[in-house]
Amino acid sequence: MQDLLALVRKHQAGLLLDTNVLLAFLANEVSPAFRMRWKCTEHFQEAHIALLVAAVAHAHRLVTTPHILTEATNLAGGGADRDEERKELNRLLCAFARNTPERFTPSRIVAANDAFARLGLADVALGFLRHGSRARPLVLTLDLDLTRHLAAQDLPVANLTWYAFPT
Repeated sequence: MQDLLALVRKHQAGLLLDTNVLLAFLANEVSPAFRMRWKCTEHFQEAHIALLVAAVAHAHRLVTTPHILTEATNLAGGGADRDEERKELNRLLCAFARNTPERFTPSRIVAANDAFARLGLADVALGFLRHGSRARPLVLTLDLDLTRHLAAQDLPVANLTWYAFPT
């Protein structure tokens, strides 16, 4: 755990939660019971969540992208006619979207990347977040393909599973 927390603290540009990691964090904020039974986050184990919560607490700040917020909103599925837990999830997602700085590269530029067809817009866009001299946030994900894609570009990425369950 300490290795990941040191890595998070090292990145002054902040921590960026991949879509499923963001949803797990927010679902756990609603309630651990909701997170464990919701289809989108039921695969997260307690070790993932403990590490995720600690990483967010140690981050200088959180950052996101419009692509991640769009995916998260689509997966969360609106809250108007949902149960109270889903309504609360959507309230938390709305607050996150309103209060978290966004970084992005136009989709037309991202779509020109060879990895677009394999990884999709939201994931490929994470490789474009370096703007001029701005530092690059650490991406926290469970996605092995995304981890490999970003690592191949020498971009800061941490796979939550690797830290939660070291071999």
